[in-house]
Amino acid sequence: MTSTGSMAHVTTNIQDHDDGFSQGSGSQHLSVLSNRNSMSALYTIAADSEPPVEDEISRVKAELRTLKKNISVQSKRNFVLEKDVRFLDSRIALLIQNRMAEEEQNEVAKRLSDVFVEVQGSLPDERKLELYGVLFYVLQTEPVYTARLVQRVKMAEIDMLLQIVMFNLYGNQYESREEHLLLSLFQSVLSAQFASVSEFSSLLRANTPVSRMMTTYTRRGPGQSYLRSVLLDSVQLVANNYNRSLEINPLRVYMELAHAGEFEHTYAPDVSPEEILKIPAVRAEVESRSLILRDITSRFLDSILDHVDTVPYGIRWICKLIRNLTFRKFTNVPEESICSLIGGFFFLRFINPAIVSPQAYMLLDTLPSENVRKNLNAVAKIVQSLANRSAKAKDIPNAPLDSLIEENGARILTYLRKLCEVPDFFETLELDQYLALSKKDLVLNVSLNEIYSTHRIYYEHCDQIAEESSHLRSILSELGPPKELVPAGDNVLIALPLTNRWDSSIPDLTKTFSVTNADVLFVKAKSLFIQLLRVLPAGHEMTKLPFDLVKIADSAANLQNMHFMHKGLRALQYLEELSKLSVVDPLNRYAPLVSEVEHEFQNLDAVYQRLKTERDALFMVHKTISEHNEYLRSQLDIYRNYLQNARVQSSITKHSDLKNVSRGVGVVGFKGKQQKQTNASKFSHAHLVKEQVIAECLFPAHTLIDTYYVLSSPLPGSFVVTIFRRGQDQGLVKIDVKIDDLLEMQHNKKEFLDCEFVKFNVNKFLLLLRRQFNRK
Repeated sequence: MTSTGSMAHVTTNIQDHDDGFSQGSGSQHLSVLSNRNSMSALYTIAADSEPPVEDEISRVKAELRTLKKNISVQSKRNFVLEKDVRFLDSRIALLIQNRMAEEEQNEVAKRLSDVFVEVQGSLPDERKLELYGVLFYVLQTEPVYTARLVQRVKMAEIDMLLQIVMFNLYGNQYESREEHLLLSLFQSVLSAQFASVSEFSSLLRANTPVSRMMTTYTRRGPGQSYLRSVLLDSVQLVANNYNRSLEINPLRVYMELAHAGEFEHTYAPDVSPEEILKIPAVRAEVESRSLILRDITSRFLDSILDHVDTVPYGIRWICKLIRNLTFRKFTNVPEESICSLIGGFFFLRFINPAIVSPQAYMLLDTLPSENVRKNLNAVAKIVQSLANRSAKAKDIPNAPLDSLIEENGARILTYLRKLCEVPDFFETLELDQYLALSKKDLVLNVSLNEIYSTHRIYYEHCDQIAEESSHLRSILSELGPPKELVPAGDNVLIALPLTNRWDSSIPDLTKTFSVTNADVLFVKAKSLFIQLLRVLPAGHEMTKLPFDLVKIADSAANLQNMHFMHKGLRALQYLEELSKLSVVDPLNRYAPLVSEVEHEFQNLDAVYQRLKTERDALFMVHKTISEHNEYLRSQLDIYRNYLQNARVQSSITKHSDLKNVSRGVGVVGFKGKQQKQTNASKFSHAHLVKEQVIAECLFPAHTLIDTYYVLSSPLPGSFVVTIFRRGQDQGLVKIDVKIDDLLEMQHNKKEFLDCEFVKFNVNKFLLLLRRQFNRK
């Protein structure tokens, strides 16, 4: 078996039964049975050297590999799109306010046209391709260069560097070798960061390239999967059941009650919260809301604190690294302060952003309402106060919530300590490097512009980050100056083979990792017997305990299948060799090999179920990030068409026949082509409600079954919604909708477009218009 799940179980089994082996005649010859990492690597090598068995476990594993690859690819796409959306969001805001010059509009338009385009192709220059393969191998396997670069780049350059590091050099998010190399990079980066700091209070506080790097790491596939597993239910509970204000600041509560007509007069704005809280109605409302907020926060805390074992290994290891570096640098800092620093990373940069912006982390399909957003912010504030070890939550002068913090203080400390209780990976990384060299199939999927951008950023900083005799300086010197970026249409996506120019020999495993030939032979034999058992039919006599290894091998050797006949003969040969080495006892059913084979075979069902559970969870993660990708692309389409519309409007206002076009109430431009009335689209009221485009309607309920809506676009950027009732030729209501108004509402996070009789959901309305009027 080659699965991670089964390997974890097998190695644990070996450790648990080590005392039982110690009396066997051959136990002293197995040097690595108590070493989980060496055993895992040997087992992987043995399993990978054999053709896969065609069964349900193999099929689920294949699905898992595909899902993990697709999640890594989709995560990179989303990162690129999010980077463009962040940039364009700020630029479009200027355009909305009529402050963007024509030259800047042209620059933004070029940015929009250069959004990542996937094209299959290859580099024309094979020599250059080989050199770039060497460059990326050096950058991937020697993280010190990138660690130095992170300390030098400006914030304006960090997004491109993170794209290179997180999604190119170490883009395979579920492959242990790349993950461990990336963690080695974090070790170098954070060590340098700690070395440059003189006061504990300034550690990891500012928004720097290092902090951005840490945040981006948490947004990778494993982190997204974890956030979904621990936060989804709680976030959706708040969104679906608590769309009311849970504000507990006495002054604001008083203003809400006064606005609702609870009081005949209002207090002066300088009245203290303590005075306001003496009003019975205010006090009762604050207490009621506090209890609800306490219950909600407790649910979040339980979900997070009860599942420390599901936190991705890499995030836990970074927490451990922060703790260790702090202990070494500031020996007199109390442990609680160190836990607060760890909490600053884990909660402030990982957990809380997902709570306060659930739609960005794919926990909600749409923007939360104003009340839900504020309620989630309140939860995040309490959680952060706990992580910071604050005496009480800021801005919450409230006994129930302060007691919640006091009750969970020790629990948070225990959790933060447990986060750091993970083993190091350095020996595993050596083994991974051995496996990588033995496979010789390291390939990076990267676009041409990403290659050129990587070349440029390391070339420009080469003198500061690479020694004279370093591998990086050598290859950059050979490559010469970087090329300019190519247009989007020429930005081909290529499979770049990575080449280790300086040491291509495969190390001797027995020398590199202090294992014996008997170790290798033992693990190969176990892997082979498990494969033979897996191909036997269910209920076959040989699959019943206790196992007879000789008969199992004989059964395979007598199969009609030539491939498995050879396997059976080889299994018999392994038993003979292991017996000669005194590793197994042929008089005792070839113990200890037989007990390990029996134990692992009995756990195949559990392995299969674990694999299926992991596959189903990753399927949901992939589905969610793919939907987020679609949302990001639609946002870019909206920006593109808004800019196009702005240019059209700027030019057509010079013509007298269009000067009197009204602005209307709303918004969206798609395709700069003039749409004719014949292109109008018709929708029933029920359909728009189902699609959540209509949030509220004031027409009588009994008339809605005969109500329908016609959407048309008489001018670029201008849309008309006409509401009809079946049997009537004349429309009941005509609504003029324009791009600048609706986009401004979206930018200002206004959820609804209120058109007197009908209230539209802004985001859903935009998506509907995009689907109807942005077709090619």
